[in-house]
Amino acid sequence: RHLKKLNVGCYGIDNCCERKQAIGCYKKQCQSTADAIIDRLRLSKEKTGVSFQSRLGKEVWIQPYTFEESEKLLKQGKKKILVVCPAFVADCLETLSEIGIEYREAFMALGGEKYDLVPSLNDHQTWIEALKELVLSGS
Repeated sequence: RHLKKLNVGCYGIDNCCERKQAIGCYKKQCQSTADAIIDRLRLSKEKTGVSFQSRLGKEVWIQPYTFEESEKLLKQGKKKILVVCPAFVADCLETLSEIGIEYREAFMALGGEKYDLVPSLNDHQTWIEALKELVLSGS
């Protein structure tokens, strides 16, 4: 309740298909996942946003970019954010170092007060059981 904005970061894929339906379109799947999280947690859509991660080099990727969104939030006076990366089922260098450390340090240096990153599912028992069911069912 102390956070001013939830930023749902997703893994960016070059040249996303940009279809109107989620089936086969990574960007729409990310938005659908974010919407499901927002609905399940009964969050206000005005206090949430979706951004994309993982651009390489100077190539254009799916936008908006995660760090640029964080900067925009600061300019809007939102100094406390919570970042969740549902596209990553396990934490890795990108979530732990880039998003969790580099982005946090930059956000705080620019005047942010709180920057929290929700851990990925990793080896959470419920996730492992669900994954086991999917594998065994052939889904």
